[in-house]
Amino acid sequence: MGLLFFVLAFIILVLLLLMLSPSCVDTVFSSSFFPAFVDGVWGGR
Repeated sequence: MGLLFFVLAFIILVLLLLMLSPSCVDTVFSSSFFPAFVDGVWGGR
């Protein structure tokens, strides 16, 4: 239940960032942190 809530909150946060500042989102998604974070989340699941 906690994991599902975290995923939903993360998706909402990403959508808010997309609406507020696309350039900032592009920087975050192109950085090395985001892919590693996603790999860690999906790998840990």
